Amino acid sequence: PRMAKQWWVKPNMSFAAMPFAFNIAAIACNQAYIRWAKGKSGAVTFEVFCWVLLVCALVVTLLFSCWLLWLLSQFLRDLLRNLMPQTG
Repeated sequence: PRMAKQWWVKPNMSFAAMPFAFNIAAIACNQAYIRWAKGKSGAVTFEVFCWVLLVCALVVTLLFSCWLLWLLSQFLRDLLRNLMPQTG
């Protein structure tokens, strides 16, 4: 029964790797866009593209931080529950 509450010990590693994967994908998209726009007069579109990538990266990082904080709160809650004397 007590081990059932220890789910936070093994978090989902694929979810934990998401921001890093997103950053790699953003760099790849950026390079592809530079190659595609070379010879076109699309400087404004490129700037917009960069801003969209930046905003997406910030949103993903923020979500990841919120998830980590939630995980930490669950961990602390379970820790306190285990440290408190069992009443009843």
